[in-house]
Amino acid sequence: MRGDRIFHDWFPLGVAIDLVEGDVSDVAEAVRTQIGRWTGRERLEESESSLTDWNSLFSSVDVFTNVPTKFFCIPTNSQWTALWTNCFLCDGYDSLCLCLTKNHGLRTIHWKASDEPGVFQPGSNFCHRAISAGGNLEERTVHCSQQDSRWVFHEIGAAFPEEDLSLYQARARRNRFNEEVSIELLGRLGAKPREQQFYDFSRPIRIVERIGFPDTVSREDFAYIQTRVDHHKQRTMRRS
Repeated sequence: MRGDRIFHDWFPLGVAIDLVEGDVSDVAEAVRTQIGRWTGRERLEESESSLTDWNSLFSSVDVFTNVPTKFFCIPTNSQWTALWTNCFLCDGYDSLCLCLTKNHGLRTIHWKASDEPGVFQPGSNFCHRAISAGGNLEERTVHCSQQDSRWVFHEIGAAFPEEDLSLYQARARRNRFNEEVSIELLGRLGAKPREQQFYDFSRPIRIVERIGFPDTVSREDFAYIQTRVDHHKQRTMRRS
């Protein structure tokens, strides 16, 4: 896994870290409002935390769920706020990013990338959303992932000047938009989510948490996630 050591140590928790343009307080308010629309009368609790790095953040999560129940809005040294959840699928929250753009006008990037098996098979996904000057939703998606014995690649929407389109013609599909290419694209867009120095941990992290979520939500620990990762790695080795 590419990035600072902390993300290797806690793999695959940092495979997906979504990005929302705006100050952390504004992003947290939008997250709370949107989650409240989905959960209805379920109580939401918002708090601040003085966690000092990703190690303390990951360590603070005792319960991982199949649908996100805890949302961390993390300040950065850029125009972006990072958005990470306690979902044990470790795949970000695409539908939340969509709604933050569509309903709250915030520019978002739903992003995940890993060249090695995690909870799911290897692959990278980039989906940028923004509202145009005319008030329309504009989306740009680039996706490349392994599906058992084959790799799939597709792109939708108008490309960014920051993209290297020649890479998308690579003969081996797995190389068209791999982890390195994805991370480099984010860097050109002003975001380096796999580097600790990208984050401003001198400012409080804003946390939105669902309280009393239903029993139908699955609860697991980090050991469960590691077991799923080992399962996919073993499957990959048997196919190779």
